[in-house]
Amino acid sequence: MTTADPVLLEQEGLACDAAGDAARALECFRQAHQLYAERGDVREMSEMLNDIGVVHYRQRRWAEAEAALREAIEAAGPDHPDKQAQAWGNLGSLLARQGRAAEAEEAYNRAVALFRQVGDADKAEATLKALSDLSLRRGGWAESVLHHERRLAAVPAPNLWQRFQARLIRLLKRLGGM
Repeated sequence: MTTADPVLLEQEGLACDAAGDAARALECFRQAHQLYAERGDVREMSEMLNDIGVVHYRQRRWAEAEAALREAIEAAGPDHPDKQAQAWGNLGSLLARQGRAAEAEEAYNRAVALFRQVGDADKAEATLKALSDLSLRRGGWAESVLHHERRLAAVPAPNLWQRFQARLIRLLKRLGGM
């Protein structure tokens, strides 16, 4: 598709990415990024950089993915904390995948704080789950449980299973198991 409409390019990029055509997806996202830049639409520029980073991540092109995600964070700036949060979360996943656990933890924590700032409890919870899983993979059982406790505390209306988990964690803490 040859178009000067960045929204259509973005949609085509997403469709190509879903179909496994990473090269075409990257081309669409880059063109959309350029058009958004020409319009001065910083929010959507950041979104396209994030999408570029995610495509590179899926291709295991770590350096390119990291560069795009860090650029997305910078482009979003403080005016678009939702976009920063999204890119920080994706960067956390990338860093965790590379075995850079301390950096991943920092990225996830930044994402959680920003998701909470913008009131996106679902994404904050998902990011806390990733943080808990990261701690568990590192052998930090107690740390993982504490991250899981933070995750449960973020749930506005916990279900029965989540309430049980929260009580179990409180019991473990009282018994000195953590």
